Amino acid sequence: MSPYLQLAWEVMKWPLVASLLFPPLLVYLGLHVVKREVIFVDLALAQVATLGTCVALLMGHHFDDRITFWISLGVTFVGAAFFMTILELPFTPDGEFFNGRSDVLIAVSKSATPSTSRDDWSFFALNVTDAGGPSDDGSGNTMPDNPGCPCFGDQPLLGADKYGLYITTNEFSTLGSEFNGAQIYAISKSALVGGTLKYQAFHGAPIPLAEGPAYSVQPATSPTTGSWDTDNNGTEFMLSALDFDATTDNRIAAWALTNTASLNDPTPSVNLAGPTIISSETYGQPPNAEQMKGATPFGDALGEPEEQVATNDDRMNQVVYAAGKLWSGVNTVIRTTNGASSSTDRSGIAYFVVTPSTPSATSVAGSIAKQGYVALGNNDSVFYPSIAVNSSGRGVMTFSLSGHHYFPSAAYTTIDAVNGAGPVHLVAGGAGPTDDISGYEAFGGDGVARWGDYSAAVPSEDGSIWIATEYIPGGFGFPDYLNNWGTWVGHVSP
Repeated sequence: MSPYLQLAWEVMKWPLVASLLFPPLLVYLGLHVVKREVIFVDLALAQVATLGTCVALLMGHHFDDRITFWISLGVTFVGAAFFMTILELPFTPDGEFFNGRSDVLIAVSKSATPSTSRDDWSFFALNVTDAGGPSDDGSGNTMPDNPGCPCFGDQPLLGADKYGLYITTNEFSTLGSEFNGAQIYAISKSALVGGTLKYQAFHGAPIPLAEGPAYSVQPATSPTTGSWDTDNNGTEFMLSALDFDATTDNRIAAWALTNTASLNDPTPSVNLAGPTIISSETYGQPPNAEQMKGATPFGDALGEPEEQVATNDDRMNQVVYAAGKLWSGVNTVIRTTNGASSSTDRSGIAYFVVTPSTPSATSVAGSIAKQGYVALGNNDSVFYPSIAVNSSGRGVMTFSLSGHHYFPSAAYTTIDAVNGAGPVHLVAGGAGPTDDISGYEAFGGDGVARWGDYSAAVPSEDGSIWIATEYIPGGFGFPDYLNNWGTWVGHVSP
């Protein structure tokens, strides 16, 4: 056997075995789903298997007949012969992996009134592979060769100031288990508008933060051009959390990029200042959220119980720089006992209002102006906060809400630096529990449904605020019968 065929066999033999084992399992599941008069289609071969079931029924066989199973399975394999695709692995003749490139894609509208037409947008690919080779930042420099790379930039986060667009990622190895922490990219706005990708990157393996690696460093956005900080020739602020072991912590970190106006120069010379550690209220790894009991037809068809809702972790969420302050929040455990309790612990929100400063171009400082919690009682949870603040310092924080007394719903509070967060307003009550493919064990889940990961909040020029968050509107979502979530969008004047 040639070395190329040997390599292909070593890579593909176990996926081949799995592909032969899955059709009998899926056909068996499909027979029982169809028998219960529940029809859903995800893969093309599922349609072929159902065709086989119909053939067997037309031949006079019953759902429970063994021959029905074998006819459905046979038709599935015949269908596979027609619908097969080929995966070509990127290896050189000497067996080296190549073209394992990972990009963060950037779209820039060509006018102040963007449309849905592709022709009205410019598209750029930011190379985040970090496996050596020439950089695409316009400098002619070489990219770093970070541990475990080629890598991909997970969870790209976006911020902006007068001069730049700022993206941070969490860098993971594409082929291994290495985690290189946050990577930071300062991108010239004027170059993007002119059709060119020019940027300065701050790489690390990882960038250090206290006793751990920097992760999910959230750059700030601002409500108006007048809110941008032009000290030190342009400054972009960022915040991040410090719970490195998914327990609890009482610190957050502030960062700054200074001299951002140099992004307009042929060779940018932006400075990364910080991080500085700020003592804060305690926050910690949140538990998954419960749901009010309700109808779950998809789960019933699978014979599985109602799911919980994932609250993920306590990393920093959307950051806004407005009225001279940084505003953000994290998911957190809300604990009313001395120690963890599965019966009383619930998810809440810890929010922070920080007054930042840059004493010099290479240093950053900050202090807590206001902080607090948003939480409900009686085993009800709130999670995934996003805060928007207008230039007057008045804001809205939106989030999802779920628990023993609520289906997953959309809610918000007002917020300012004097009074903190106001009362919780339920603006879109969920119509039922989440009934989602992501949480069911039949599809590789663990009983916990994936939930949005983010909400969003953006101020308008008139000071009002647009908010969006996930909830359950009723009916089914996309694909049909596999999800039933929706997005609520609202407009609030704080």
